[in-house]
Amino acid sequence: MLYSHGYGHLTWDAKSPVPSPDSTIWDLASLTKVTATTPSVMRLVEQGKVDLDRPVVSYLPRFTGGRKGEVTVRMLLDHTSGLRSYVQFFRLAPTRDSAIALLYAEPLRRPPGKSAEYSDLNFLLLGLLVDRVAGEPLDRFATREVFAPAGMSRTMFTPPRSLYESVVPTGVWHGHPSRGSSTTRTRYGSARWPATPGPSRPERTWPATPGSGSPRDRR
Repeated sequence: MLYSHGYGHLTWDAKSPVPSPDSTIWDLASLTKVTATTPSVMRLVEQGKVDLDRPVVSYLPRFTGGRKGEVTVRMLLDHTSGLRSYVQFFRLAPTRDSAIALLYAEPLRRPPGKSAEYSDLNFLLLGLLVDRVAGEPLDRFATREVFAPAGMSRTMFTPPRSLYESVVPTGVWHGHPSRGSSTTRTRYGSARWPATPGPSRPERTWPATPGSGSPRDRR
């Protein structure tokens, strides 16, 4: 890193401070797939607990129906499982458990391994796989096995209230930036995921989805 500097403002308010390259915390969104979920799966591979070419159903017995038995862990990682790209589970299910039931019920849209289509569903399943194989939630496993060894001290799931003022908001709630002024609970239960504390899309409380981090951790 030869040069770093903050530009603009932390919020949409022109009076808000300029973001800091060293301390401002940003929503990683789908980058969580590569900063948390994928390395967590690979840590389990290193530990001999996951085989990339074993069927997903051998780790997640509820993943059945049609040709799902042919889908491997590797196919979830490279988006060739045949699952569609996105489903608004947060609009279809009132609870986390019912949303997960809908995820397992999703049919394949293409033959496994034949073509790639970026899919959030693949990584929701990988998050559940990590939960099951590791015996603990993805956020805890990733924090201990990925972030801590890499020195990523400011990359995390659900930043604590003490860091709210350093978190860049990603949305507006009742006219105010959603970065901590409101609850971090959703209708799916405690939000282990929200990168910007405050109201978030309920599907993001799932174990396969994102956290947040500072640029300092990604140099």
